[in-house]
Amino acid sequence: MTQLARGATAALPVMGSLLAAKGVTQSGASQYRAADFEARQMEQAAGGVEAASQNEAVNRLRENQLLQSRALAVAGASGAGVTDPTVLKLISNLAATGKYNAEMEMFGGKEQARSLRTQAAATRYQGAEVVKASKTTAAATVLSGVGQGAANWFGAGRFWNQPGFATA
Repeated sequence: MTQLARGATAALPVMGSLLAAKGVTQSGASQYRAADFEARQMEQAAGGVEAASQNEAVNRLRENQLLQSRALAVAGASGAGVTDPTVLKLISNLAATGKYNAEMEMFGGKEQARSLRTQAAATRYQGAEVVKASKTTAAATVLSGVGQGAANWFGAGRFWNQPGFATA
């Protein structure tokens, strides 16, 4: 085999492994960008969920105030009087229930937003792990190509059988 042919058979696996390694690292970087985009979408959704729960809590309070107002009007019209202890207790219970419902809306929104933010963090972590794995795979690919190139250059087993090379 000529030196040129030997050189080509040694260089081709190395060059191929370098190209494959570049592809693997580019793929890892692309997957990281996709994971980061997805995480940003989740964080944006978390903000929307919180805002919606705040709106819903305000609506619950408003509805409750209307309910209290109606209860007072009915009590006044019935002749029971708005200062009657039973009417006051009913209005107080309505107010407490309204506040509770509004706080539950807020809590639900915050919990859902927290869950989305946790998912976003996990997605980012996965993306970072893909990048690490792609770098390791790229290094292994290059080493494999270099090993194949060396085997092609020196011939299968020829290097080890050279004079002066100790074998067990």
